[in-house]
Amino acid sequence: MRILVLGLGNELLGDDAVGLLVVRELRKLISGVDFKESNLMGIKLIDELIGYDVVFIIDSIKTGGEPGTVYVLDPDELKAGRAPSPHYTGVPEALELARALGMGAPLIVRIYAVEVRDPYTIRTGLSEELEKKLPEIVSKIGKMISEELKRLKARKPHG
Repeated sequence: MRILVLGLGNELLGDDAVGLLVVRELRKLISGVDFKESNLMGIKLIDELIGYDVVFIIDSIKTGGEPGTVYVLDPDELKAGRAPSPHYTGVPEALELARALGMGAPLIVRIYAVEVRDPYTIRTGLSEELEKKLPEIVSKIGKMISEELKRLKARKPHG
């Protein structure tokens, strides 16, 4: 079973880089999986996703909640809001297209979305508030991924 932990974000947009930074730390904590960082969006994500059975995506989200809050999302839950054009597609649309084209899309995808304060201002480095919470965010997401990996291993037929 091929498993990927994918951090999404842009290091030039402050808090938007949180997915990349979390993945860099998780590399030190979790073994037996592949890690990638990407600033790609939309259908360009297909190239990152294909060939994997399970993908854990870490990205920023801005809903107005408390910065540092981690939400666990299923791409199927996000399908309700369709993109107005192919330029605004996201993970759900990329997965749907890859599956429709028989491109070997992952069967299991979990999105760990980290609430951020400001993913729009051009600057390097996280906001002070998010920087302080980064170790806690890494720990929380690392535990969730590790638990999911244990469940997957337990389901895997031996022989």
